[in-house]
Amino acid sequence: MEKVMNIIKPKPNPQQQLRDWQRRLRQESRNTERQIRDIQREEKTVQKAIRDAAKRNDMVSAKALAKEIVTSRRTVNRLYENKAQMNSISMHLGESLGMIIHYLLLFFVTLHFANVENHCFVLFIYRHNL
Repeated sequence: MEKVMNIIKPKPNPQQQLRDWQRRLRQESRNTERQIRDIQREEKTVQKAIRDAAKRNDMVSAKALAKEIVTSRRTVNRLYENKAQMNSISMHLGESLGMIIHYLLLFFVTLHFANVENHCFVLFIYRHNL
Protein backbone atom coordinates (compact mmCIF):
# COMPACT_ATOMS: atom_id res chain seq x y z
CA MET A 1 0.00 0.00 0.00
CA GLU A 2 2.84 2.35 0.85
CA LYS A 3 4.44 1.85 -2.56
CA VAL A 4 1.18 2.73 -4.27
CA MET A 5 0.88 5.93 -2.24
CA ASN A 6 4.44 6.90 -3.17
CA ILE A 7 3.61 6.49 -6.85
CA ILE A 8 0.41 8.54 -6.61
CA LYS A 9 1.80 11.28 -4.39
CA PRO A 10 3.83 13.80 -6.40
CA LYS A 11 7.29 14.73 -5.19
CA PRO A 12 7.44 18.13 -3.49
CA ASN A 13 9.22 20.84 -5.41
CA PRO A 14 12.57 22.11 -4.09
CA GLN A 15 11.04 25.22 -2.56
CA GLN A 16 8.54 23.16 -0.58
CA GLN A 17 11.30 20.82 0.59
CA LEU A 18 13.32 23.85 1.69
CA ARG A 19 10.37 25.19 3.68
CA ASP A 20 9.85 21.79 5.32
CA TRP A 21 13.53 21.45 6.24
CA GLN A 22 13.70 24.98 7.60
CA ARG A 23 10.50 24.43 9.58
CA ARG A 24 12.00 21.30 11.16
CA LEU A 25 15.22 23.14 11.95
CA ARG A 26 13.29 25.99 13.61
CA GLN A 27 11.32 23.41 15.58
CA GLU A 28 14.52 21.77 16.81
CA SER A 29 15.94 25.19 17.62
CA ARG A 30 12.92 25.93 19.82
CA ASN A 31 13.30 22.53 21.52
CA THR A 32 16.96 23.31 22.18
CA GLU A 33 16.02 26.68 23.65
CA ARG A 34 13.46 24.94 25.87
CA GLN A 35 16.12 22.50 27.10
CA ILE A 36 18.45 25.41 27.86
CA ARG A 37 15.77 27.16 29.93
CA ASP A 38 15.04 23.94 31.84
CA ILE A 39 18.72 23.42 32.64
CA GLN A 40 19.12 27.03 33.78
CA ARG A 41 16.03 26.72 35.98
CA GLU A 42 17.50 23.60 37.59
CA GLU A 43 20.80 25.42 38.00
CA LYS A 44 19.09 28.08 40.13
CA THR A 45 17.65 25.44 42.45
CA VAL A 46 21.06 23.78 42.72
CA GLN A 47 22.63 27.15 43.61
CA LYS A 48 20.09 27.54 46.38
CA ALA A 49 20.90 24.02 47.59
CA ILE A 50 24.61 24.93 47.62
CA ARG A 51 23.89 27.98 49.80
CA ASP A 52 21.84 25.85 52.18
CA ALA A 53 24.62 23.23 52.35
CA ALA A 54 27.19 25.96 53.02
CA LYS A 55 25.05 27.31 55.88
CA ARG A 56 25.01 23.79 57.36
CA ASN A 57 28.81 23.53 56.86
CA ASP A 58 28.27 20.51 54.60
CA MET A 59 31.11 21.19 52.17
CA VAL A 60 31.11 17.68 50.66
CA SER A 61 27.61 18.04 49.24
CA ALA A 62 28.27 21.69 48.32
CA LYS A 63 31.26 20.63 46.20
CA ALA A 64 29.27 17.87 44.52
CA LEU A 65 26.49 20.33 43.70
CA ALA A 66 29.05 22.84 42.39
CA LYS A 67 30.36 20.16 40.03
CA GLU A 68 26.80 19.68 38.80
CA ILE A 69 26.58 23.38 38.01
CA VAL A 70 29.82 23.24 36.03
CA THR A 71 28.51 20.27 34.06
CA SER A 72 25.20 21.98 33.37
CA ARG A 73 26.97 25.13 32.11
CA ARG A 74 29.06 23.04 29.73
CA THR A 75 25.88 21.38 28.51
CA VAL A 76 24.23 24.77 27.98
CA ASN A 77 27.24 25.94 25.97
CA ARG A 78 27.06 22.82 23.79
CA LEU A 79 23.34 23.36 23.24
CA TYR A 80 23.98 26.97 22.17
CA GLU A 81 26.62 25.72 19.72
CA ASN A 82 24.14 23.18 18.31
CA LYS A 83 21.50 25.88 17.95
CA ALA A 84 23.94 28.13 16.09
CA GLN A 85 24.83 25.28 13.75
CA MET A 86 21.15 24.61 13.03
CA ASN A 87 20.62 28.30 12.19
CA SER A 88 23.68 28.22 9.95
CA ILE A 89 22.42 25.13 8.12
CA SER A 90 19.03 26.76 7.60
CA MET A 91 20.61 29.88 6.14
CA HIS A 92 22.90 27.86 3.86
CA LEU A 93 19.95 25.83 2.58
CA GLY A 94 18.08 29.00 1.66
CA GLU A 95 21.15 30.51 0.05
CA SER A 96 21.84 27.36 -1.97
CA LEU A 97 18.31 27.18 -3.33
CA GLY A 98 18.44 30.88 -4.15
CA MET A 99 21.65 30.40 -6.11
CA ILE A 100 20.21 27.41 -7.98
CA ILE A 101 17.12 29.40 -8.96
CA HIS A 102 19.29 32.34 -10.00
CA TYR A 103 21.47 30.20 -12.26
CA LEU A 104 18.48 28.40 -13.74
CA LEU A 105 16.89 31.73 -14.61
CA LEU A 106 20.16 32.94 -16.13
CA PHE A 107 20.24 29.79 -18.21
CA PHE A 108 16.63 30.36 -19.28
CA VAL A 109 17.36 33.95 -20.30
CA THR A 110 20.41 32.79 -22.25
CA LEU A 111 18.29 30.22 -24.07
CA HIS A 112 15.67 32.84 -24.79
CA PHE A 113 18.14 35.33 -26.23
CA ALA A 114 19.85 32.63 -28.24
CA ASN A 115 16.40 32.05 -29.74
CA VAL A 116 16.50 28.39 -28.79
CA GLU A 117 13.14 26.81 -28.24
CA ASN A 118 13.55 24.27 -25.51
CA HIS A 119 10.08 23.29 -24.40
CA CYS A 120 11.36 20.82 -21.83
CA PHE A 121 13.19 23.54 -19.92
CA VAL A 122 10.19 25.88 -20.02
CA LEU A 123 8.05 23.03 -18.74
CA PHE A 124 10.58 22.41 -15.92
CA ILE A 125 10.50 26.09 -14.89
CA TYR A 126 6.70 26.13 -14.97
CA ARG A 127 6.32 22.86 -13.07
CA HIS A 128 8.64 23.94 -10.24
CA ASN A 129 7.24 27.48 -9.94
CA LEU A 130 10.62 29.11 -10.56
